[in-house]
Amino acid sequence: MNKLIVFSLLTLLFFTDCRKPSDPPLLTSIITQGSWYVNLMKQNNVNQTAAYANWQFTFKADKGMVVTNGVDTYTGTWSEDEAKDKFILNIASPEIELINISQEWDISLKTFGRVIFKDDNFNPKEELQFTKF
Repeated sequence: MNKLIVFSLLTLLFFTDCRKPSDPPLLTSIITQGSWYVNLMKQNNVNQTAAYANWQFTFKADKGMVVTNGVDTYTGTWSEDEAKDKFILNIASPEIELINISQEWDISLKTFGRVIFKDDNFNPKEELQFTKF
């Protein structure tokens, strides 16, 4: 009986350890679904989120994007570098808040309702979070 229990436990352990963890979803499959808003933008540990209060971001599957605040509308591009886990935003706008986020970001978290990016190249205190409407 003891041998059967030991064998069962070892078998369970073997199959548990051999399972490949599921890969996280691609950012493309997440960000192209619906519209998004900035729920957090920090620079130098200063919360700048209020500057993004009225902006809505729509990321298209063709890597284009539209950003609007209900009055002004701007276009841009986005891309994902899966190998480096990077997200690159390029928004054609004179608005300082949009210029500030037009850069390369490290992908920190990606779920179907929220994505979090950080920039640790020049300013380790920069963080950008999008939440789905």
